[in-house]
Amino acid sequence: MKDNKKIITPDKKKNKIDISLFIENISKNLSIDKKIKISGKILHYLSIKKNENYEKNINFTFYIFKETDMNPFISDVIIDLELIPEEIPYARIRSDFTLPSLYDNRNYFFCLTNEHEFIYNPEEIDALEKLMNEISKKGIENFLFCIKENLQINTFIFYGEYKLQYVYNMNDFLENSKLIKFYRINQIFDKGKEIEERYLIITQLYILVFKPMEEDKSFAKLIFFKMLKNVSFNYKKTFNKKSNCVSLILYIQDVKTPNGKTYEIEFSFIDRSRPPVVVSNDEEEEEDDKETKEENVIKENKEEDPYDKYYLFEEEIEKKQKEINFSKYKLIVENYTALFNHRSSGEKKLKDMDAKNRIIDYEKGFQHCEKMYNYYESLKDNKKYKKRMDYYIVNINFFCAELMGFFDLEKANFQFYFDKMKYYLNLNEKNQ
Repeated sequence: MKDNKKIITPDKKKNKIDISLFIENISKNLSIDKKIKISGKILHYLSIKKNENYEKNINFTFYIFKETDMNPFISDVIIDLELIPEEIPYARIRSDFTLPSLYDNRNYFFCLTNEHEFIYNPEEIDALEKLMNEISKKGIENFLFCIKENLQINTFIFYGEYKLQYVYNMNDFLENSKLIKFYRINQIFDKGKEIEERYLIITQLYILVFKPMEEDKSFAKLIFFKMLKNVSFNYKKTFNKKSNCVSLILYIQDVKTPNGKTYEIEFSFIDRSRPPVVVSNDEEEEEDDKETKEENVIKENKEEDPYDKYYLFEEEIEKKQKEINFSKYKLIVENYTALFNHRSSGEKKLKDMDAKNRIIDYEKGFQHCEKMYNYYESLKDNKKYKKRMDYYIVNINFFCAELMGFFDLEKANFQFYFDKMKYYLNLNEKNQ
């Protein structure tokens, strides 16, 4: 790999950073022959996000070649990094190389770097150059090996995340249409008096609801999402007389906690072949009028039962919930962030959680890292994996130190993690 060159190129007349030259130099200096190829471009179309510096929106694509010391998988891996001024970078995986798919538009940025408080500022180009170096030289390799290692110790980790109120490009979801189901719906409010268009998306792991942007409906704001594993679905098919359409009331109950909250969404599928729905202003309608409208709808769909599409929708959700058999995994980790930020001072996500849930997540993180270390230690040629073993020792000590802070000194829990940390610290010194 060539030595890094100075990337900052100011335009003295305008006193501005030359973004195009920065992209060109990053792409050239951080690409490694037969391992990783990096290319970048300015994302002019993202002006929909309404930031003043939209001409400085950047997208870097990392093409990581298969079966190298950077990528242990038998398939090439493609990752896009989207940089929008004043926002946390968004890293998307754009290829399928493991099951369940990671190609579902989650943000994997926190898996690629310890800079968890990084906000993209086009004027602080040195910080961006440092970030790109970390991601391309260490972050991607570490993340891909972590994914591969999960398979070896039968662990499932929910990597990545979605962000509420964030504006997404719907085309990014449509790219993986084999595994992601996309529905255009009319959500019905206030017994049919109000109707708003929504997008409902079901991935292998999540259900998501978006509100399309008025300026460009290919962009939409995320307003609701839940893990399929943690919810149950119930349905009520009905005829909404105010909106003159067959509708479905979808009940989504959180089953992760006792007496979990239930979310209710009433909607109808958007049929482009039919004229727009006209909402009646009448406050009351007779029952026989309702029956007449139901008959009219059925007549308009002579070759199709108006409820068929809802039955198919129910089947699709049931299929998705069964697609990943979570019962086969020995350990499931839902909060992945701490696995990658053991040297970060931020930890915003875990600090926002109550103490009980933080303890549970830290304990699962500790169990995962210790299992991974023991797996490598059991191998006859474990000296080859010293770098990975050292990585997990650092993580184990991080979790032990954090967990000790939750317990009184005389408690068995405190002593357990104290002894573990002491053991791994001594082990680390011997291995140096």
